[in-house]
Amino acid sequence: MVISGGAKGADLLKLARAVRKFTQLEVATAYGVDVKTYRSWEMGTTQVSYDDLCALLDGVFSLDLDLLRGMAHAA
Repeated sequence: MVISGGAKGADLLKLARAVRKFTQLEVATAYGVDVKTYRSWEMGTTQVSYDDLCALLDGVFSLDLDLLRGMAHAA
């Protein structure tokens, strides 16, 4: 999935996790999914849905999508 502004969902998940210094296991556990599911989203093997991406950014990472897109664009 490509979010407006050109950032991919997988890239945003990786960036958010790096910003918060969480492990994949910590994120998966906090969100209530299997770590294999989260890894596949982050690797881009399986597309993360927009709803899951927004829920992860808000509920687990406490980051705003627009802020994260700006960080991804600047990188």
